Amino acid sequence: FASAACEAVRFAPSSINGQPWRLMPEGDTIHLFCETPAAVQTVNFHGIRFPMPGRMLRANQSIDCGIALAHIAAIAEAQGIQIEFADEGMTNPDEKLHYVLSAVVTQ
Repeated sequence: FASAACEAVRFAPSSINGQPWRLMPEGDTIHLFCETPAAVQTVNFHGIRFPMPGRMLRANQSIDCGIALAHIAAIAEAQGIQIEFADEGMTNPDEKLHYVLSAVVTQ
């Protein structure tokens, strides 16, 4: 399950094609982390570079992480696996990431 779910998320769409998520599989659990944007970040959109406030990126990243979680749920359903999303209280692997949620196999 974890391998197929990670592969599906790898191809998931995201705003401004950022794919801000990072997945950490651990047995039958997948932990989702998201990049923490700087106060202002330069964004490349269709070859045009422009500054974007971090608060705008955070809003987009919340949607992006929801898209990643939806892809994980779709793979679980396709494989007949029951999962639940839970706060596993993971610590951040580095200061550039923050923990979002974990997908835990319940069946």
